[in-house]
Amino acid sequence: MVILNERLIAEQKLTKKDVSAIEELHEAREDMFEIMEELDPYEERELLQLKMYVVLLESLEFNMQRVWKFPQDKHRHTWWNRAPHCICKQTDDSFKMVGFKGRVLNHKCPLHGEEE
Repeated sequence: MVILNERLIAEQKLTKKDVSAIEELHEAREDMFEIMEELDPYEERELLQLKMYVVLLESLEFNMQRVWKFPQDKHRHTWWNRAPHCICKQTDDSFKMVGFKGRVLNHKCPLHGEEE
C-alpha cells in the first residue's frame, strides 16, 4: 500500500477520482513488481518478459505523471531503478539525476544495461 502526499494532492487540486486512479496505478506497479520478482533474468525467455515489463513500467510512470498533473517527462521517473532485478541501484547519484537528461546505469543490469 502506498501513502500519497496529502499536501501535494491539495496543491495539484486532485479530485477523489484522480487520487483513486493514482492508487490504482501504484497497485498495478506493485503487482507488476511481484510478477517481475518471480522471473529469472538469466533465462532468455524470462529476460524478454522482464524487458517488456520495463516498457510497461515506463508507460505506468507516464500515466502517474499525467494523473498527478505533472509534465510527462521520462527523466523525472522514480521507479525504473527499483524494479526487481535492476542492479542500477538507488544511489544518491541516481536521485540527483531526476529531472536531468540521463540516468546512472550499471551496464551489466539485465533490465537497463544494453538499452541506454
